[in-house]
Amino acid sequence: MYALDITTRSPAGWRRIGKLPLPLAYGASVTTPEGLVWIGGNNNEEVSGQVFFVNWNGEKQQLHIFELPPLPIPLDNLSATYADGHLYVAGGKGKSQTAPIGKDNSQAAPTNPLFSLQLTPSLQKEWVRLPDFPGPVRVQPVLTAQQSGDGIRLYLAGGFQPVSPHQEAIVCTDMLSYHPETKQWRNEVFLPSFADGSHRTITGGCAIASGDSSIFLIGGVNYNRFRDALNHPEPDYLRHPTDWYKFNTSLLQYNTFTKRWTHLGDYEELARAGAGIANNANMTIIIGGELKPGIRTPEVNAFELIIPPPKILDRSK
Repeated sequence: MYALDITTRSPAGWRRIGKLPLPLAYGASVTTPEGLVWIGGNNNEEVSGQVFFVNWNGEKQQLHIFELPPLPIPLDNLSATYADGHLYVAGGKGKSQTAPIGKDNSQAAPTNPLFSLQLTPSLQKEWVRLPDFPGPVRVQPVLTAQQSGDGIRLYLAGGFQPVSPHQEAIVCTDMLSYHPETKQWRNEVFLPSFADGSHRTITGGCAIASGDSSIFLIGGVNYNRFRDALNHPEPDYLRHPTDWYKFNTSLLQYNTFTKRWTHLGDYEELARAGAGIANNANMTIIIGGELKPGIRTPEVNAFELIIPPPKILDRSK
């Protein structure tokens, strides 16, 4: 486990501060007012349902790791967020390792779960299963929470349903929202199409709330390239040059009150899949991720948003 002093741009700003009780990848991380929470994931032996609360004592320079109640279903490639004292987990895949691309891993996919765990004012003893989200299963979706016209909502976007013997894989191009008070899901909006009319997905990307009405969507795979790879796998899929995969370079802003998209530019530094994302004051930080399938980058990029004259995208697409 490593931590970065973000006041310096030197690689020396990174230092090792500890380690998890077991090796895990493809889990979800959530920032809460009390500390970080790391959820699920997998390793060479199992899919994990363990949940860890991580807190750094700056004064004593000590790391504290505590176990929280485990997930009802071990999950990897899931999404998670925090809102109003609760952790939420949606989507993902359990039971077995991630199958190679194009292989049938439908038996490893749960249905369409949404779970919650109350952290404050008191910790619940176990996770609660809430109404499943509608439509396809979603592996590698993004999930965040933001205010809306009728209160706080969860926003679930992207993800894919693996190929099965009975149907081709589905790569999701929409965003759903969930109202924790009414316990109702709704079809929120489709992701905006590209200029040439082709579909967009945020599968494998990042989502983060900003201010009191914005969600930023960053990175992820290309809809056509990824869908074709899932449904018609080719032996040389991993051998193409980076540009061939067309990972998303767009910085998209969604307004949860007006339900409009704004395109804030294209940046090569955002063309990542499986990256981490964090906010620090007015700065958004993108950590690592894949440049192409199987090739990861150690780069850490940050941007402070200075909104240019907006280009409003047609929300009906």
